[in-house]
Amino acid sequence: MKFKFSIIGIVALLFALFVMDTWNNGFDFWKLLGIIVLAVFLFWVDHKLERPVSRDSIKQNIYKRK
Repeated sequence: MKFKFSIIGIVALLFALFVMDTWNNGFDFWKLLGIIVLAVFLFWVDHKLERPVSRDSIKQNIYKRK
């Protein structure tokens, strides 16, 4: 997961803003649901961007360099 820590940081910031907004204005389910959906989407995109690496592809890369 290439951007895992960045995504965690973004979601943590959004959750902190949600807590502050909840403290001032009361609980809003849709904002919390939006944060959860955004987090799931970002982790899904990060997983899809990840290039699969197999043992065979590593061997091929090593042999191509020689």
